[in-house]
Amino acid sequence: KGLEQEIRRNERSVFFGRLAQGLAHDLRHPMRNIENSARLLNRTSNDEGYRELFKKTVERELGFINRFLDGLHDLTHPAPLTMIKIDLNRFIDEAIKPFEEEMTRSGIELKWEHQTNDAGISADRFAMERIFRNIVTNAIDAMPKGGILTIRIISCPNEVILEVADTGAGIDKARLPFLFTDYQTTKKRGLGLGLAITKRLVEEMGGAISVESIKGVGSRFILTFPPIMA
Repeated sequence: KGLEQEIRRNERSVFFGRLAQGLAHDLRHPMRNIENSARLLNRTSNDEGYRELFKKTVERELGFINRFLDGLHDLTHPAPLTMIKIDLNRFIDEAIKPFEEEMTRSGIELKWEHQTNDAGISADRFAMERIFRNIVTNAIDAMPKGGILTIRIISCPNEVILEVADTGAGIDKARLPFLFTDYQTTKKRGLGLGLAITKRLVEEMGGAISVESIKGVGSRFILTFPPIMA
């Protein structure tokens, strides 16, 4: 009995240690945006336009952090999604902006292949933002020496496909089957919670997610959603 209790204590210790690392990983990007904006504000304090941009940046990122913290509770008590029509073209135009400075600094080229026709899906906007952030952040982390991030939308009669591909480190073949499992990670640091949450959110909205990856070549995430006819 004493040995079993010791094992459970060790398991809890490992779990909470990895949970803390995962929280730090997920929150690093919005905090970095606020930090970078604050530094620039010090140099452009007399620029009224930038002060307004700074305010909007802080409000956006703090809003995301608060919703993210709420989402931790939703892991065990999922909140109902608010489904609305989202045009993926317009959504990605807006969602990619917070990453542009970091990609430029990291030497990452963005290839955003717009869809010419309507790419409407029924989705929860915050859930889509969380999904997109998780996948794009992973892609950027996989390309510390630069590379190409390709985002592509394909509209088919029966589905809308969103592809996010990178030319990064790739994922070991043995890890692929467990990539979307809670608490699995492909990184030395950080909890593999982001992709587990991503998968759950995609499926709750009627979609599906899969990944293709070659070690040393890169990874491609494929998300499919039922379409909304224009």
